[in-house]
Amino acid sequence: MKISSLISKEAADKINAVCTLLSSTKIESIKIKTDADAQGALETVVLLKKLRKEIEEKKEIEVEPYKAKHEEIRDSFNHWIEKIKSVCKVFDIAYRNYDDEKKRIAAEKQRLLDQKAADDRRKAEEQAAAAMKKAEELAAAGREDLAAKQDLKAATLQQKAVEIVAPVVSANVVANIRGGFNTRTVWKGRIMNWKEVLKYFYNRGIPPNVLAEIQKYADAQARAAKGVKSTIGGIVFYQE
Repeated sequence: MKISSLISKEAADKINAVCTLLSSTKIESIKIKTDADAQGALETVVLLKKLRKEIEEKKEIEVEPYKAKHEEIRDSFNHWIEKIKSVCKVFDIAYRNYDDEKKRIAAEKQRLLDQKAADDRRKAEEQAAAAMKKAEELAAAGREDLAAKQDLKAATLQQKAVEIVAPVVSANVVANIRGGFNTRTVWKGRIMNWKEVLKYFYNRGIPPNVLAEIQKYADAQARAAKGVKSTIGGIVFYQE
């Protein structure tokens, strides 16, 4: 190893002496088998420890003049490093506020669109139920031709209700390229195709929490119907 030119000749000579001594000792071949080996090893270790203490003392003497400079240089860098950190922190907070506000606005727009889609679905379902009821009345009156038209209308309205989905509103937030800002990520799911969702659950089974929500819906529809026969496939209204 190259000896620094910054240290004194006396210290350099001490290091060179240690270097010469250690170079003559092959660590991989050190073995103690006899008393003479043990004595020689003991003397060598004592000498090495003595030399270590001497060069440690020399090190402190040689480093001392540079300590103040070291601290001065370190503090010069650290001041601006910490300054950058503090400014970046302010930027992070400002970006999060911007991100939260854009997402809040988008969420409110989405809520209104979801509400409108839910209202439109309910209207279509109510119209389908009315058409189904009319079809039953016409069939009972012997007007099968008109009843068939009402059945078709009911089926069309039911299909329309299933397909009504609110468009997705994007917050359009400026991208956090390469993690420039310290931000949090939240993942969510949006239903884009009810048919595919229902098919998925049909093939794989309905999770308990989803089943509970469907049951709530069925109970609500039964209460609203007040004894009128269910027009929802797979659901029967009954009284306890």
